[in-house]
Amino acid sequence: GYIVLFQVLLCALDLFGILTFFSQLFTFGQATGFGKGILSGFIEMTSGINLMSQFHGIHPRILLSCTSLVLGFGGICIHAQTFGIIKYYNKKTYLTGKSLQGMFSSIITYLFYPIWISDTPVFYTHIPTQQELNGELYLTLFLLAVTLLLYLIFLILSYVRSKK
Repeated sequence: GYIVLFQVLLCALDLFGILTFFSQLFTFGQATGFGKGILSGFIEMTSGINLMSQFHGIHPRILLSCTSLVLGFGGICIHAQTFGIIKYYNKKTYLTGKSLQGMFSSIITYLFYPIWISDTPVFYTHIPTQQELNGELYLTLFLLAVTLLLYLIFLILSYVRSKK
């Protein structure tokens, strides 16, 4: 119900030009489509991120940082759903925490963008050689063996502990 309500609210704000007006204020008259996406995301997260994903005039670093901001904050729609379930939690503390989470997510994404994002295209057409495949297979088998060994140690320790 909340998602439909907030989606209708977004459509009404867009229809009356309110969303465009505030997005122009927010972006100082530049890239109103992108500003609409951010503002929509603060109201209803998935709609805002969908709008931002359709806008290609912004550098990917900025786009991902703003997406992290919206994802970290969550949107008023999600907060309304949360407040409907959680009765005895301080709403001011929750909103402060979600705002800080959005800010920190955005900053971390912006700072670590060059490390996390490579220049490799999304549809990478490299066909691995047999040697590369064997290396990945051996690594996978090694990690599986270590995991099984740790699991066995855990079982032995829990068995010994239960006998005491």
